[in-house]
Amino acid sequence: MPREKADLHTHTTFSDGVHSPEEIIKRAYKKSISTLSITDHDSVGAYTEAMPIADKFGIELITGIEFSSVAMNREIHILGYFVDVNNEGLLSTLDLLAERRILRAQAICDELNKLNVQITLEQVTENYTNTVIGRPHIASTMVKLGLVKSFHQAFFQYLSDNAPAYKPKVLLEAKETVDLIHSAGGLAFLAHPGNLNDEIIIDAINAGLDGLEIVHPSQNANRKRKLIRIVNEYLLLKSGGSDFHGGDRHDEQNFGKHFINPPYITAMKNYLLKKTA
Repeated sequence: MPREKADLHTHTTFSDGVHSPEEIIKRAYKKSISTLSITDHDSVGAYTEAMPIADKFGIELITGIEFSSVAMNREIHILGYFVDVNNEGLLSTLDLLAERRILRAQAICDELNKLNVQITLEQVTENYTNTVIGRPHIASTMVKLGLVKSFHQAFFQYLSDNAPAYKPKVLLEAKETVDLIHSAGGLAFLAHPGNLNDEIIIDAINAGLDGLEIVHPSQNANRKRKLIRIVNEYLLLKSGGSDFHGGDRHDEQNFGKHFINPPYITAMKNYLLKKTA
């Protein structure tokens, strides 16, 4: 009998992923992934399409989302699981974040124009309906318009954190994000913490996190062991996944390779039951 796999970190076209919710689920089925979470950035829009398709393929779909936040003046990402995708407070905040993203995208386009890279916000958004707009969409549009030769060039030359057209995001504080996830009935996990120093991880834990993402393509075995020690010390839960976006050879290799096992999911569900009892 094939080993059951759970991937709790994937992205679709509703944020910066390449594949639709249906395509993600079909890929998950082929990879023998039995439990999946779509964790689009600042969006739960994929679930209307994804839920009936997941049922058809016999895949358990755990609602999820990924937020950009800040702890100790450093950008971190926080995953929310089991959130109520119809929660009014959550949806209201997502609307606000979408507005902020549009304003940021406009500011980036303005900076690009100053650099004689002629691109408009309308050219970016016309190709990405029902999508939370971010730098990847601007980069892809630059490639389509022939303004750069590659996605990598767009980021390296213009859009990366230290590049001339970069504009920072307006981020929620870590505690704001955790409280929002909890208010929507969910659990909050620090995404890919292996990229952060211990001081930032502890600061984020003190914001009320329920767990850490211990399985991620960017985290080697030594870092995973260290994260497990932190999880055990602070009595936290564990999650993990491939951070699959699609469109990249390494992404395709990672999907189905980086996963967690059913006991992790059971622990999360039992913890939720205790919280709501």
